[in-house]
Amino acid sequence: MASSTLSRKIANVLSEEILKGELMPGDRLDEQSLADRFEVSRSPIRDALRELASTRLIEQQPRRGFAVATIDTTTLRNLYEALGELEGLCARYCALRADAVQREHIRMLHAQGQEAIRLHDMSAYAEANHALHRAIYDACHNDALRDITLDVRNRLSMFHARFLFSEDRVSQSRDEHQEVVDCILKNDGNGASEAMKKHVAKTALNIISHIMPDNRKPLAAGNGS
Repeated sequence: MASSTLSRKIANVLSEEILKGELMPGDRLDEQSLADRFEVSRSPIRDALRELASTRLIEQQPRRGFAVATIDTTTLRNLYEALGELEGLCARYCALRADAVQREHIRMLHAQGQEAIRLHDMSAYAEANHALHRAIYDACHNDALRDITLDVRNRLSMFHARFLFSEDRVSQSRDEHQEVVDCILKNDGNGASEAMKKHVAKTALNIISHIMPDNRKPLAAGNGS
């Protein structure tokens, strides 16, 4: 297996573990330990860590090597502000540009999320939620906008598993999604944009409200709207 392919596979495994909260903020990523775990030399590990650092999921610390990233309160607010604008634009373009197949796919994903809530299956809801947002990005028919939005969303998705997918929040999220989806199906670009921005803002408030009591510490960027 080529070294670049191997390092990419390792980076993908570590990225998934960070997004799921299996690797926590501040956790050190020791090259030798990872090499032993994946049964490879340190070279593909080093390449994988550098690739992850470019996504900002991990950070390089002076004299300590790599560790899972942390985000402070101001950065978190700034990222959510940016995400709201980006997702709002995706929703606007989706409402105006999505074809019939894409609209039906979005409708079905929303229905899957509703069924997951009915069954009290928060894991299934999290998957449907992620798929719904991704389907809206894809249906905006702007690859640059989609990729930028995904990059910002990935930096924030680590918080969602811990704070977003509690049953008291998902019912609100379902209603917010309903408004977004209704606007998309009606080709209402302005309505879809405003509904999505409101959804992201409420998600941010929910997450920050859980973290702010310990405002003196950095916000942890290690758990996966």
